[in-house]
Parts: sequence; structure tokens; C-alpha cells
Amino acid sequence: MLEIVAQARRKAIVHVPSSWAARIKPGQTFTIRMPDTGRSYPVRVTRLNARVDGVSQSIEVEGQFTGQTKGLLPGMIGQAVFPESVTQGE
Repeated sequence: MLEIVAQARRKAIVHVPSSWAARIKPGQTFTIRMPDTGRSYPVRVTRLNARVDGVSQSIEVEGQFTGQTKGLLPGMIGQAVFPESVTQGE
């Protein structure tokens, strides 16, 4: 799950399983699918939160949209799609 948190330089906050922490690095790219717009958007990881949430066992990943963001608004929710090397641990 993600949340768009800035309008000027659009960025996204994504919560991912803590087991992915060693495989996600700043500069890595992923895609966000937005049901509200029916489009997918490229995003580049800019920061990882070093703290694991004890309840959800997830970490927060911050990303910057790298392409056209027409139609995106703060508060929208979508689905982050990471490369298989992250999700499968290759």
C-alpha cells in the first residue's frame, strides 16, 4: 500500500515487508498502479526508514515519481509493484 504525500515534487510512501529491507536500495525503481487514474507510474526509491514496525513487521520506503504524474492527488492510494528480485529474494 502507498500514499501520495506531496503535491509539488510528488513522492510516495510505501510499506513493504521487513524481509525486503536488504534487497531495496535508494535509486532502485518500481511502479505504482493507481486504480483512480487507471495508469501506472514509475517511482525511484529515495529513502528507507531503518525502523521496523513491530506490529505489521514492515518498513517504510519513500519514493519520488520520475515520470508524468498528471491526475495524481495527495492521499490517493495504489499498489506498488517491485521487481521480482525484491519480492522473490533473488
